[in-house]
Amino acid sequence: MEDGFYDLQDSVAGERLEDMDNRGRRFVTPYGLDFLKFIVLNPRIRRIWKEFYGRVTLGHSLIYNEKPDRIYSFSRGGPGTFFTPAVHIWSKGSVVEYWMGSQHHQLPILDGPKDNQPREPMFEYAQSSLMDANCQRRRFELTNGALIVVDARIAFTRSKNDMLLNVFFPNELIRPPLMILRKWSQELANKVQDLQSDEVGANFQFEIGTMDE
Repeated sequence: MEDGFYDLQDSVAGERLEDMDNRGRRFVTPYGLDFLKFIVLNPRIRRIWKEFYGRVTLGHSLIYNEKPDRIYSFSRGGPGTFFTPAVHIWSKGSVVEYWMGSQHHQLPILDGPKDNQPREPMFEYAQSSLMDANCQRRRFELTNGALIVVDARIAFTRSKNDMLLNVFFPNELIRPPLMILRKWSQELANKVQDLQSDEVGANFQFEIGTMDE
């Protein structure tokens, strides 16, 4: 993982993301949970995180629409930080640049974390700081979309279109669940259970007394 990512060459991912977008981007639905299962149970992804951790937990899922042509990371890099596996699913036609080596530097932040939603911080950087640190851009033109496993500390910028970000954390670092399912059905409960295994946990929790019969 020295370069910060693995490109898994998955052309189906872009189609799945487009379909998810057309369905309203609702993850806590039978289709949305099946979409997450497609990622969580992907054997190539599992091989990568098992290389670093014995067990990980799905931290959060979102389709992200931050302004293009700006440089961000989802976790700070530099000494004392550690690899946090993330999955980027890019939609068809996306153009993205990853800054190689940026995960090894504690780069100056332009104006602090930005929050798209609670507990999902972003860090923005100036291009000059990345160049001063001798980070190298690697550009991808993703005609069919892509699935990329990335170190969440690595900086990136996109020119257009959406991405889906799924972040996985080492199991011992997970805080109380990020998502409370306040109204649920047995079908949803079964699908959440299907996401979990001895290697992967799903960061969902049902509120007691809200089950639909």
